[in-house]
Formats: sequence, structure tokens, C-alpha cells
Amino acid sequence: MNLPATIPAAPPPAPLAVGAERRFTVGNLLSRSFSIWWSNLGKFFVLALVVYVPMMVVAVALGVGNLFFRTPGAQVDPAAISGAMGAFAVVWLVAMALLLVQMAALTYGAIQSLAGQPVQLGDLLRAGLRRAPVVLGVGVICYLASVLGFVLLIVPGLIVLTAVSVSVPVAVVERNGIFGSVRRSFQLTKGRRLAIFAAFLVFFAVFMGVSAFVNLVFPALAALGGQITGIVGMVISTVVSLAIGSLGAIAPAVAYHDLRAEKEGVDTASLVKVFG
Repeated sequence: MNLPATIPAAPPPAPLAVGAERRFTVGNLLSRSFSIWWSNLGKFFVLALVVYVPMMVVAVALGVGNLFFRTPGAQVDPAAISGAMGAFAVVWLVAMALLLVQMAALTYGAIQSLAGQPVQLGDLLRAGLRRAPVVLGVGVICYLASVLGFVLLIVPGLIVLTAVSVSVPVAVVERNGIFGSVRRSFQLTKGRRLAIFAAFLVFFAVFMGVSAFVNLVFPALAALGGQITGIVGMVISTVVSLAIGSLGAIAPAVAYHDLRAEKEGVDTASLVKVFG
């Protein structure tokens, strides 16, 4: 679990050329999201662990821990899953709530990092918890809207997902309330949704690629080395998943920042002031 502490600190995201910060581009979004993630990886990992542990505790308490937390490649009995759907639903709801709080915390961390300000773990936690009620409401509305879009057809679902992608950053920074944050996200992303979708597709590909690698390599090692190797593989795969998972919350925050800069001329210093 000390893996992130061994990673050398990286400098904060480099300032863009004059005028470049006013342009929303896929390249800017990708490069600065990865830079923020890498430079704060240790703290973001600990934050992810804070989210992961309560979810694990709930799963174990409900008797489904062995279904959620198992060695990579381990087979799951379908009958066991069907008999525990209620417990699965509870764990899923807890996980979604915690992940939304994590996303709020990482929004704060991303904006601070873009402004060249230090990111402290305690501040991350406080920022996430402070905006938790509104962020949870925003998450529910975005989820229902996305489900409705996918029920209609796949393409409308993807459009809705992209349109609401900066709702949580809006709720954290602008404090517009639940429905106001979702409406604001629709407004900010208008005209840039294809670029946002392309960038998010890259992040999704990275996450899936890393996950596929982990789930292919460690089962093979477990087959050769036995139970101990399987347990080590489970720990390593969990560490990797928690570390890479933060990217999915940082990217919307950077997208929000860049959309405000391009469309409204708002600078990073102005956004940081709301956390003062």
C-alpha cells in the first residue's frame, strides 16, 4: 500500500502559451488531466482508499465481500450472485455515493493544482464532504437522465452523458444547486461535446487497457504460483485500479475549467477563490 509514496513528485501542470488557456482542445484536456493526476498521485490514491475501505466494509458486513473482492480471474458462481441481489444493490448505492464525494474532492484538487496551489489530503476530504448533499443529488439526476437516453438509443445516452459531464464540478465551484448544476453543464458543454467525448474516450481506453492487463497477467501468475501469488495479485490489481480510477474524476474538473476559460474568459485564480 506504500506504492504511491515511492513515485517521484512531478511539477504542477505547465502554464500554457499566451492565449492557449482560452482554447478548449482535446490535447490540453488530456495533457493537463494526466499531469494533475501524476503530480498528486499519492494523495489521490489515499483519497481513493478512503472511499474503497467503507465500501469493502459494507460488502463484508452484508456477506458479499467474497463476490466483490476476489483474486483476478477467479470464477464467480452465478447462483451466489442471484441470491445476493439485494446486498449487491446496497453496496452499489454506497459505492456510487462515495465515488461522487470523491469526485467532488478531486474537483477541488484539480482546480487547486491548475492554479499552482498545494493540494492537501485534509482539504480534499473537507471539500468533498462539504458539497456531498448537492453532489449526491446531481449524481442521481445525471444517472436518471443518462439511463433515459440509453433507453431511447445508445447515441442519445452518450450525448446526455457528455452534456452532464461537468455537473459535479459546477456544483462544487458555482454552488448552483442540483438542477441548476445540471442545466449549467448542458450550457457549458454545448458546442464542445464531441471534443469532450473524444477526450473521455481516451481516458476510458486507458482505464480498460490497464484493467485488461491486470486481469490477464495476475490470473496467469496465480495459476503458476498458487494462492499466495493470487492474493498478491489481488492486492496489486486493487492498488492499480484505485490509482488509475482518479483520472475519471479529474478530467471533468479540467474540462469545466477549460470551458469556463474559453467561453467566459474566467481565469483559474477566480475559480480558486470560491474555496477560500
